[in-house]
Amino acid sequence: LPLMLINTNGQPIPDEPRIVADMGLIYNGNGAINSVNDEWNEYSGKISIEQRGESSIDFAKKSFSIELQNADSSNNNVSLLGLPKENDFVLNGPYSDKTMLKNVLTYELFRRTGRWAPRTRYIEVIVNDEYEGIYVLTEKLKRDENRVDIDKLTVEDESPLDISGGYILRRDKKGKLSSADWWTSPIDQPFHERMWYEYYDPEDDELTRTQRAYIRGWMRNFDKIMSSPDFDDPQDGYRKYINVTSFIDMMFVNEISKGIDNYLFSTYFHKENDADGGRLVAGPPWDYNLGYGNVDYGENWDAKETYGWCYPQWSRIYWYERLMEDERYRDQVHCRWTL
Repeated sequence: LPLMLINTNGQPIPDEPRIVADMGLIYNGNGAINSVNDEWNEYSGKISIEQRGESSIDFAKKSFSIELQNADSSNNNVSLLGLPKENDFVLNGPYSDKTMLKNVLTYELFRRTGRWAPRTRYIEVIVNDEYEGIYVLTEKLKRDENRVDIDKLTVEDESPLDISGGYILRRDKKGKLSSADWWTSPIDQPFHERMWYEYYDPEDDELTRTQRAYIRGWMRNFDKIMSSPDFDDPQDGYRKYINVTSFIDMMFVNEISKGIDNYLFSTYFHKENDADGGRLVAGPPWDYNLGYGNVDYGENWDAKETYGWCYPQWSRIYWYERLMEDERYRDQVHCRWTL
C-alpha cells in the first residue's frame, strides 16, 4: 500500500483548530514495495490537519481532515494516487469496521448508479514515526466540478436565478454546531419529530442573509408539500421539488447497508440551481461503518439482520416513509431495482 508520512514537528493534532504539518506520500507503482526510506514521490509538502468525528473522536484510532497547502498557506490542488486534483481529503480510520470495507463498498455501489460518491484509496499512515495503521484516503464531500458538481455560490449571487443554487445541506449530529449552523423546520410533519437542517457547503458564515432566507424558505415549502395530503399531486406535488431517481438510488444503498444511522445522521442532499432543474438531489452517501450488521444494538427493529427495513424506523427523515405511500413512487422503485 502507499505510505503517508506526517510530521507535526512536535505539535499534537487537536480536534480543532488545524495545525500545519509536513506530509510525504510514497507510491512506487502497482505491486511495488513502498518503504519509509523511499523518496516522497507522490506528494511532498505542507498540509493542515485536525482530528475529525464526533463519537468516533474517542476511538483509539483517530480520523483526520487534511488540506494540502502551498508554502504561503494557499490551497494546493494536486492529484493524489490518481484522484482528481483537489486539496481537501479525509483520512478515515475505520476503527469500528474491522473489515475496512463498508464505506468503500457503499460509495462504489452509489457510483455505479451513475452518481458521484467519494473515491477512496487504501494507504498506511505513519505520524511522527509512529505507525497508525491502514487508513482510507477519501475525497472530502464538497462542491467541486469533480465532486458535487453544482453551481458555486458567492456573496454576489442574489438575483432570482443565481440565488437558487447550489446548496449542500445535511442532517447530522448537532453537538459541535452553533445555533447559527442549523435550523428546525417550522412545518409539522406526518412522521417523527420535525426535521432539522444544517448548512454544509457553503457554511452559514459564507452565506448572505438573503441566501440563508432563500434556502430556508425553499426547504419550508418542500416540507409543506411533503406533509400535506396532496404531496403526491402529479402537477404540484413532490416531483416538482426532488430528483426522484436520486432518492431511489440513495434508498437502495441505505437499505442494502442497513446502517444504524442511515436516514438519521450523516445524511446529505443538495439543491440545484434553477437553470439546472432546481430540484433537491439526494446524496452523496457518507459514513457506513456501522452498516451491514456491524452494530450491537437496535434489536427492536432487527438492525443487524438482512431482512426488514431501515427507512421507517423511529426518528429518521420522514421523506421516504411519505414517498413510499405513493404508488407511483413504489412502482418507480420496483422498476429501478429490476431493470
